[in-house]
Parts: sequence; C-alpha cells; structure tokens
Amino acid sequence: MNLYLMLIFPKAELKPVGDVIGTALATRVFENSKFTFSVLADLPDPINGEYYNVWISQGAPDDQSVKLTSLGKMRVAKGGWMLEYQSNTNYPDYNSVVVTQESVSDSKPETRILGGSFQ
Repeated sequence: MNLYLMLIFPKAELKPVGDVIGTALATRVFENSKFTFSVLADLPDPINGEYYNVWISQGAPDDQSVKLTSLGKMRVAKGGWMLEYQSNTNYPDYNSVVVTQESVSDSKPETRILGGSFQ
C-alpha cells in the first residue's frame, strides 16, 4: 500500500509489548468488496528459524484470553518488515492488531511483541 493510502485510511500505531524494541503502523480498508490490511514494522531481525506473524482480534491487544485470527507471516521489505493481506471477507469489529514472534507454524500465537488498536 503506498504512503498516500496509509495517510487517508484508518491506522493503528503498534507499540512494544515487553522488552522488544520496535514499532509498526497498521492500515485497513474495505472497499469494492475487498478487505485490505497492511502492517509496516521497524523490528530487529528475528532469531534464526523464527519469524513475525500478524494477528487481529475483537478484544484488547493485551488480552491473552481473546482468540486471535492470523493474517500471515511478515516479510522483509522497504527496510523493515511488512505484511499485505487481502480478502473478500470484511473484519469491521476486529480493532486490535498483534505482532508475534513465532518458532512453529501453527494457529497458536507465541510471543507477543507489538500491539495496538484502531480507534
């Protein structure tokens, strides 16, 4: 998503959870029957064999009891880490965003490192 679109669409600033140093900006939009969600993060490289994953939820980003929905693995891009996700399903009530550091590719979130919410 280009910078112009990130400035006009709803955004969420993601802040560190715990000892991690990093930040991220998430944007989302639903138009023309397409949900587009992007995260651009400034994070250190993960430990060898691990990766970053982006999740959304209907609860607070720090609520460990809320079910998270995975949007996928982040990739190296634009001098940082990025996720671009598109779907025909809208997620209007999913206001929280969580970035985790993962070692196993499954549906269970591991270590939460960034979190934030759309206002």
